[in-house]
Amino acid sequence: MLVSCFDRRSHVRSTTRGLCLLLLVAALAASCATAPPAIPVGGNVASISALAGDWSGEYSSQATQRYGSIRFTLAVNSDTAFGEVTMQARRTDARGASVSDVSSKTVAPPPPLQVLHIAFVRAMGDSVTGVLDPYEDPECKCTLVTRFAGRLHGDRIAGRYTSMNSETGGVTLGEWNVLRKTK
Repeated sequence: MLVSCFDRRSHVRSTTRGLCLLLLVAALAASCATAPPAIPVGGNVASISALAGDWSGEYSSQATQRYGSIRFTLAVNSDTAFGEVTMQARRTDARGASVSDVSSKTVAPPPPLQVLHIAFVRAMGDSVTGVLDPYEDPECKCTLVTRFAGRLHGDRIAGRYTSMNSETGGVTLGEWNVLRKTK
């Protein structure tokens, strides 16, 4: 009888430890999945230092009618930033036509956001350039490569970007800007 009781307690403790370990691993995986990837920042020390802070803003393209948000953080004395870009595809009506092309009041729900990752940023003087990781275009199902360039003016960076279809070589243009959060 004593052995039977001991075996049950041991089994319960073992099962409880296993569940706790499983929950811990799941929590760590979830926190890693939601953390934006590291972004290498290149350039001279003064130019990189000028980008230190928390930045957020937006971008848009009249050509594609896409838009989205930009956010990144660069700590003082660091050459690694953290952040991401979210893309909202153009809105369409129930028939799939662009909302700006129709006068119908039937509008489909907005397409889901697509998270894009910044591959690297380079700072030189007041110039900021970079590239996003290649990503799939939600409409043509083709791969796009996006490059951006802008100018730093105090707590604002504004510029343009190009997205190139890697299959056709076609290029679309857009504009972007971010503001540094002041303390």
